[in-house]
Amino acid sequence: MSEHRPSTRAAAAAVAVIATLLTACTSKANPPAPVNDATPVSSAAATTQSDVGTPPSSETPVTVPATAKAGTDGRSDPGAYATGLRWADVTKKLRAQVDDKKKFLYATGTMQVPLNWADASGKKITLSVLRIRSTKQKNRIGSLLINPGGPGVSGVKLALEMASLELPAAILQRFDIIGFDPRGIGLSDPLRCIPNKQKDAELNEPADPTTDAAWQQQITETRQIANECYTAYGSNLTYFSTAETVRDMEALRAKLGDPKLTYLGYSYGTLIGAEYASAYPTRVRALVLDGALDPTLTPFDEDKRQADGFQLAFSHYAASCRAQASGCGLGSDPQGFVMRLMAKAAANSIASGDKKDKRKAADGAVLLAVISALYDESDWDTLTIALVDADHGDASGILSLDDLYNERADNGTYSNVEDANATIGCADTTQRPTFAQARALEPVWRASNPLFGGSAASSLGFCSAWKAPPDEEITVANNHAAPIVVIGNTGDPATPIAGARHLAELLGTAQLLVWDGDGHTAYPKTTCITDAVDNYLINLTLPAIGATCPAA
Repeated sequence: MSEHRPSTRAAAAAVAVIATLLTACTSKANPPAPVNDATPVSSAAATTQSDVGTPPSSETPVTVPATAKAGTDGRSDPGAYATGLRWADVTKKLRAQVDDKKKFLYATGTMQVPLNWADASGKKITLSVLRIRSTKQKNRIGSLLINPGGPGVSGVKLALEMASLELPAAILQRFDIIGFDPRGIGLSDPLRCIPNKQKDAELNEPADPTTDAAWQQQITETRQIANECYTAYGSNLTYFSTAETVRDMEALRAKLGDPKLTYLGYSYGTLIGAEYASAYPTRVRALVLDGALDPTLTPFDEDKRQADGFQLAFSHYAASCRAQASGCGLGSDPQGFVMRLMAKAAANSIASGDKKDKRKAADGAVLLAVISALYDESDWDTLTIALVDADHGDASGILSLDDLYNERADNGTYSNVEDANATIGCADTTQRPTFAQARALEPVWRASNPLFGGSAASSLGFCSAWKAPPDEEITVANNHAAPIVVIGNTGDPATPIAGARHLAELLGTAQLLVWDGDGHTAYPKTTCITDAVDNYLINLTLPAIGATCPAA
């Protein structure tokens, strides 16, 4: 399971067109340097900066790599070691492809940064940025950087979606909206090491392996992914970490010309924001961390808490289904219905009712569809229909929800969200549980959480097969940053509210805002949440201590 803020269907349908356009309008990105290529890209090669439309415990021990043996350490002042942003005005081209009723001004930009910030004179990678500016902008405060989480989800895509469909006029009038794809993601030297066919085949894997054969299959496939990614990128994989992304974001702030950072981070994006506040506390203006992670959890505790979060969210979904006047299509026991369907799919994979789609859904695909829909309450009815249809022999709805989660296009190609998720997750993980530990925990977690527990436990061993060592992490701590807002949902499946409570405590200067709602992340879903966040971002006014917003 990942922690991210899924795109709406409209954004998912448009992503291929948008990505093609942005790629065409952006300086061609260089892929991460191959293992044997030691030739650095000169940081002087792109120093021209222009502004378009200017207004202003029992884990496998892993060795963490030491700081650079040679070169210049750029971690304390990343802005001094990144190239200037190279902007291109793409307003006409993007308006022609997007339903832009608000008539924004669009610009794409690229910036080169060190692969390893501890060796700033070494290899470089290219980051891609999208700036969205309202034609009605006045009394501009600065830039609002946005990250959707994942890790592995495109910030460029989220910025476009949120500016067009979600962000309030008050925010659009005061800020440039900045979406950037973190290193290795989307348009920023994307990591690609898992073939599309292999991603398709994952839908036929068991959700909860219980036999020696099933476990051996999972271990073999995990090692195959690890080998494929290491063959492609070698030890460079270490530097696609959250810590390096934090330094990229500080460099981006400097090159945007903002004296201090204003940031909206969702889900895993809250970890980026928390580490930023810890590393660069004096450069914080305002951070909103929505759907917050607890950075102190071990992999065991994190996966167990998330599995329990999905179980809680499923109980809310089941209660909502049973309460429908027309009756719940899953009967009086929705969880029992799902588990019987999973058993059926495990015995005989269910074909899609779409004649153009030759894929089949095994029990893992059914469970992933449930997980996908629990991220957003608006998908609950869709999930019910998909489950009923699958029980009748048509898995097209199940596969559609899976594709939304996995970012699979209609033509069978995928974004690189899985490749990046695996790489960043393992680059951040210094404690790497073994497959033996995962298998020992599987029946224990399954006993307490029959739907999600076994699957969560079985995934624990993934990073034990990863060949690149982890990066040195940034410890989240109270380093006296400006006041921060942390948001937690009482019904959040992916990042349960306990994580938000603890993160607010760790940061020290943070104020917790609670949303008594379902689904993953809160802003800007209700008036109460929206007003509180807007007032903070614009006026730096914190929510009241102990503030809780109702579900609606």
